[in-house]
Amino acid sequence: MDTKQMLYFTTIIDEGTINAAAKKLHMTQPPLSMQIKLLEEELNTKLIIRGSRKVTLTDAGQIFYNRAKNILELTEDLKKEIVDTKSGTRGTIRIGIVSSINNYVLQKIIMPFAKKYPDINFILTEENTYTLVDMVNSKHLDIAIVRTPFTESKDFQVLELENNNLYAVGNERFFAETTQSSTYTKETSTCSANGMLADYENIDKILASQPLIIYKRWKKILDVYFSEQNIIPNYYCITDDARTCFLWAQNNMGIAIVPQSIISDQVDYSDEMICKKINKPFISSTICAIVNKKKYSSSSVSLLLKDLEKIKNKTNNTKIN
Repeated sequence: MDTKQMLYFTTIIDEGTINAAAKKLHMTQPPLSMQIKLLEEELNTKLIIRGSRKVTLTDAGQIFYNRAKNILELTEDLKKEIVDTKSGTRGTIRIGIVSSINNYVLQKIIMPFAKKYPDINFILTEENTYTLVDMVNSKHLDIAIVRTPFTESKDFQVLELENNNLYAVGNERFFAETTQSSTYTKETSTCSANGMLADYENIDKILASQPLIIYKRWKKILDVYFSEQNIIPNYYCITDDARTCFLWAQNNMGIAIVPQSIISDQVDYSDEMICKKINKPFISSTICAIVNKKKYSSSSVSLLLKDLEKIKNKTNNTKIN
């Protein structure tokens, strides 16, 4: 028994059939079938049951599959660790991000890191938070930068990087009851009464009477918020992408509820766009970095984690002050 046989066996199970596994392994079916037969003879037990459509595991096969997967992961980690000792600050980081914070990740994390370590490369995956959490859990990503809310695993290390206020955004006609001007302008980069982002005392009255465009993952949070304010919301559109919320609001379809970073990233906007912070009660979404503590972190990943720790500590100090 060797790791090659383990790879053959686990690939068959992952692909579902010997034929599909043979294609993935770039080999013909007969030699692959022979390897499984030799493995079963060595262990003196049947590991798989060959069906007309797919193979299924026996009880012994399930045990072997689980152990083989672990051994293959450890073997791969060992190879990476040995390479790390030779490469120093070279390597590749597999990082996942949600699209709504693409600019934040690039400006605040990747660019400063790239200046210090120009020989470290990235494989970038853009997905929703749920998918990225699953990919970290299954060790397909080194790091993921996501937004709350998400379900934390006991195997995760979670670093809170930045807290984003949620804002109501829409054409000025949806904010007819507004008593002070707070138009979105590129000349202003701060949150102030005469700037692009201002608090608004009566935002609840506006939200209660207008069509709302929301991000699907925040619906439960918003349901609680509206329930506490005795508001029955009119969810005109529920979408999978927070950027789509802003796009619909730009085109006068209703009021979007989005994080501050979405607004800050926009380069094409209408002078009639109004942005109001929802702060009574306060609602926010936190940008977090997550890693799997059970996954081996290469020297490249460890260097990036140190930078993320600094961002986290800076955020915590800001909260205290």
